[in-house]
Amino acid sequence: MSDRKSLRIRKTFGSKEVINDTTRIILTIILFLFSCYLIFPTIKWYFVLSSHDRELTMMTNEQLRELKVSDEELAKIRENKKLKNRIINLGLDLQGGLYIILKPDTSRFEKELSSSEMSDLLDKAMLILNNRIDQFGVAETHIRKMGSEGIEIEIPGAKDIERIQRILLEQGQLTFQLVDEVTLSEIGSLDPKTDFDEYGNYLHPEKIPEDSAIYWVYEKDKYGVLLKTVPTILKKKVELDGTYIGQVLVQNGMRGIEVTFSLNSEGAQKFYRVTADNKGRHLAIVLDGKIQSMPVINEPIPNGQVAISGNFTLEEAKDLENILKAGALSVPLIIAERQDVGPTLGRDSIVKGIKAGLIGSAIVAVIMIIAYWLSGLMAFLFIVLNVFMIIGFLAAFNYTLTLPGIAGILLNIGMGVDAFVIIFEKIREDYIPGLNRIQLVNIVNDSFTIASATVVDANITTLIASGALILLGGGAIRGFGVTLTIGIIINIFIVLVTGRWYYMSMFKKWNMNTLTKLGGIIK
Repeated sequence: MSDRKSLRIRKTFGSKEVINDTTRIILTIILFLFSCYLIFPTIKWYFVLSSHDRELTMMTNEQLRELKVSDEELAKIRENKKLKNRIINLGLDLQGGLYIILKPDTSRFEKELSSSEMSDLLDKAMLILNNRIDQFGVAETHIRKMGSEGIEIEIPGAKDIERIQRILLEQGQLTFQLVDEVTLSEIGSLDPKTDFDEYGNYLHPEKIPEDSAIYWVYEKDKYGVLLKTVPTILKKKVELDGTYIGQVLVQNGMRGIEVTFSLNSEGAQKFYRVTADNKGRHLAIVLDGKIQSMPVINEPIPNGQVAISGNFTLEEAKDLENILKAGALSVPLIIAERQDVGPTLGRDSIVKGIKAGLIGSAIVAVIMIIAYWLSGLMAFLFIVLNVFMIIGFLAAFNYTLTLPGIAGILLNIGMGVDAFVIIFEKIREDYIPGLNRIQLVNIVNDSFTIASATVVDANITTLIASGALILLGGGAIRGFGVTLTIGIIINIFIVLVTGRWYYMSMFKKWNMNTLTKLGGIIK
C-alpha cells in the first residue's frame, strides 16, 4: 500500500460538500422540468400539429388574404406563429429554405455606377445586413458578396417573405418632416377614393407645391397586410433624420407597443429647435416613405426622447428596433432572384444520419456498460439527459439546427463521456480493498473533488473557445459556438451536481457485494 493511500485512509478525509444531496435533487428536477417546458413547443410543432396547420402558419399575410381565411382560423394561425417562435428550426442543409440575391436599386443615380463604386455600395450594405441579422438571433443565415453583382443570402426554413423584406430590404431611413398644413387648407381634405386613380396617383398634381409631396399613412387589415389608408401632404425638407439616433428600446406605452429612442446631443438640439419653431403644427415621423405617426407639437421638446407608435405587434416592434440600431442602407435593395431550396442532404441522407447517430450512441453505451457496468449505464443515461436539456435550451433561443450545430451536440456527448471516465478512473486509482464504509465514502468523495477540478478546467477552456466563436463568428460558426456553450454549461451541471449525487448515494447505500459485482467502478 502506498504512503499516499495510507495517509488518506488514516485521516477522516472527505472534503466538505458545498451543496447537500437534497439540494442536488431539487436543482436537477427543476432543470429537467424547465427543459420539458422549453422543448414542448418543438414537440407540438413537429409531432402534434397537422401538416396543413404548419403550412398555413408558414404562409404570408397576402397568401392568407387570397385564401380568405376565416377569423377563427386566423386566430389559430397567430397562436401557431407564436408557437413557431419557440421551436428548434432546421437549417438550409436539413430542410431547405429561401435563396435570395439582392441588388442595389441604382435607378436613383443619374449616371451608371462603376464596378468599384458598386462594390463599395455592396460592402456598406453587407455590413448593415450582417448587423441586422446578428441582432435577430442565431438563425443560420448565410450572406455572401457576389463581386460587384449583388449579395447572396440563404435563409433556412424561411417562407415568411414579408418579415424577410422588413428585416433585409427596408432601407431603415427615418425622417422627421412637417405637415404642409397651408396646402392642405387650400385643397381641403384628400379623399383616397375620388382624388386618386387605381394606382394611388394624385389626380391633381398641379395643386402640390414643388417643396411638398403626398405621403400615406399605412394600416394593417385583419390579415396583417399593410394598406394605404390616409393621404396627407408633407414638406420635402427633412428636419431631422435617423443618423442622430442613440439608444433604441421597445416598451408598452399609453398607445400600445411603442419603439422609443433617444437622440444624441446634436440631434436633441436640432429637435428642440424644430419643436420650438413649429409649436402647434403636426410633425410626421416617416420610415421608408411610410408615415408612422403625426403628433402635434404642443411644446418644445428639450430632452430628445421620441416614441413611434404604429399598431405594432411585439415582433414588428423588435424588428424596427433592430433596423434602427443597425443603421440605414445607403441605397435601397431589391430582390433580383428568389427561389425555394430543397434540402442539400435529402430525406434519405437525413434518415441515414439519424440512424448513424443512434448506432454511435448505442456503441458508446455498450462500451460504458462493459467498462463500468451499472455505473456506465447510468453515466450514459445522464448524457442522454444532457442532450435533452441542450435541445430544450436551444428551443428557447428559437435556434436553427444545422450540421455544425449537430456536431456541437455530438462533441458534448464525447465531453460528457470523458468527464465520467476521468471520475471513475480516479476512484479506481484511489480505492483500496478492505476499506470500511466511512473510509470508502471519503475516498470516493475526495476522488470526485479532485477529478471534478480536472473536468471543470477542461470544460472552461473549451467554453472560452466557444465564447470566441459566438462573439467573433457568424452564421454556422456562431451556431456551433452556441450549441457547444450551452452543452458545456449543462454538462458541468450534470456531472458535478446530478452525477455526484447519484454516485455518492450509491457508495453510501449499496452493500459491498453489489458495489463490486454490479457497480462496476471498484472490484
